[in-house]
Amino acid sequence: MRKLFGWLFAFVSVVCLNVSARQFVLDFARFHEKVRLGSFVSPSVMLILAMVFAMTWWTSWRDRPGARAWGIAASLLNVSVMLFLTHRWPRTQGSWGALALSVFALIVYGWPDREIESPSEDE
Repeated sequence: MRKLFGWLFAFVSVVCLNVSARQFVLDFARFHEKVRLGSFVSPSVMLILAMVFAMTWWTSWRDRPGARAWGIAASLLNVSVMLFLTHRWPRTQGSWGALALSVFALIVYGWPDREIESPSEDE
């Protein structure tokens, strides 16, 4: 199940990367005479989000030990963004479904692994 959510986070990463690139190009084109430091904040935040979601996909896809931690971090980021969107614009289409999906991803990544907790019979 974690691999499925890993692919979902890969899609979200590509969307964040696209938004970051478009925002950077639009801000740079708008202020081509005088580049302001504030114009880099929004694209930088989206780029950081894209990197977290991409690391979640990569570690989930490769079954790395850090996949659980990256998945919890990405799920918490996604839940917080969805909560902000539903609070700011309550009638946004699909935000409640995305929030429920993010909470479910948090449950999946937060669920303990069976192999680690099973006691050994030799001891």
